[in-house]
Amino acid sequence: MQQRPARQGLARRRSLLFALKLGLFAELPLGLAGYVLVSSVPTMADFRVFWDTGRAVFAGGGGDFPYPAPAALALAPFGLLPYTLGAAIFGLLAIAAVPLALYVLGVRDWRCYGAAFLTSATLSVIVAGALSSILALGAALAWRYRHKVKLTAVVVAATVVAKIFLWPLMLWLVATRRVAAASLSAGVLVVAALAGWTVTGFASLVHYPSVLSHMASLEQGEGYSSIAAGLALGLPLGAARIAAMILTALLVVGIFVVARGEDGDRRSFTLAIVTGLVSTPIVWSHYFVLLLVPIALARPRLSALWLVPVGFWLCSIRSGGDPRMILSAVTLTTFISVVALRPRSRPWQMPWPRAAALLSR
Repeated sequence: MQQRPARQGLARRRSLLFALKLGLFAELPLGLAGYVLVSSVPTMADFRVFWDTGRAVFAGGGGDFPYPAPAALALAPFGLLPYTLGAAIFGLLAIAAVPLALYVLGVRDWRCYGAAFLTSATLSVIVAGALSSILALGAALAWRYRHKVKLTAVVVAATVVAKIFLWPLMLWLVATRRVAAASLSAGVLVVAALAGWTVTGFASLVHYPSVLSHMASLEQGEGYSSIAAGLALGLPLGAARIAAMILTALLVVGIFVVARGEDGDRRSFTLAIVTGLVSTPIVWSHYFVLLLVPIALARPRLSALWLVPVGFWLCSIRSGGDPRMILSAVTLTTFISVVALRPRSRPWQMPWPRAAALLSR
C-alpha cells in the first residue's frame, strides 16, 4: 500500500519534468521563432540587400553587392518576388536550415533542436534575414559528406563563395589530407566566381574589394570581431588589426596541428569554423549560429554545452562598440570553442552532477 503513493509521486515528478522540458525545448523556441519571423519580415536588413541586388541583376548589373557575384546570382530570384513574400520565404528557409544542419550532423535528441532556438544568435538570423544559418547547414554538409571528394568540394566551395570568411574550411581539407577535395573545391570556386562576374559584369568585380574595404573600415568596431575585441580592450586600431592577424595565423597553424592528434578530423574542422569567425573584420551576433556545428559534433545529445549559447542574449545584433557586449561574446565563443575542441575521450563534465543528471533524462 505504501508503494502506490510513492510510485504516483515519482510519476507526477516525471510528468512535471517532461512538461518543463517540453515547454523549454519545444514550445518556447518554436513560439519565439514564429513571433520573430512575423515581426521581422518588414525590416530584414540583410534580405533587403539580397532583394535589391536581385532586382539589379535582372536589370542588367550586380550593383555594389557586399557578397561575391555567385552569391548574387543564387539570391537573384528573390528579386522577382514582392518584398514581403520573398522575405517570408527566405525567413522560413533560414529557420529550416538550423534543424536540417543538426540532423545532418547526427543529432537526434529533440531537446537539442529546441536549445538551438533559445539563443539570440539563431533568432537574430531571422531578424536580419541573414545567410548565417544556411552557412551552418553548408558546413554541416561538408562534414557529413567529407569522405566523398566531389560532393565535399562543391559544398565547401559554395559555402566559401557565399561568405569568404569561411575560407579555413579549405585548409581543413588540406590539413586532413583531403588534397583532391581541396584542389577541386578551389577549382569550383574559381569557375563559379568567373561565371558569376561574367553575368553581373566585371565592373562589379573591380569595385568589389573597395566595397569590402569600405564596409570593414566603417563597421569593424560595431560588431564582435577580434578587431572589435582589441578596440574594446583599449588597443589602437592598427594594433587591434595586427593582433587579429596574429591570432588568425596561430589558429591556422592549430588547424594543421590538431588534425594530426587524437580526434583530429573533428577538432580540426571545429577550429576551422572558429578561425573563420576570428579572421573576419565584421561579425554580427547571428554569425555565432555557426557555433552550433561544433557543439553538435562534440555533444550530439543535450548537455550543459547546448545551453551556453543562451548567453548571447547579452549581445544585440550590433555591439555598437560596447565593451561589455563584445567581451561577453568573446568569452562565450572562447568557452564553447575550448570545450568543443576537447578530444572525445576527455569530455568536459558539468560541475553540478544533479543538474547534469536532470538534463540528460
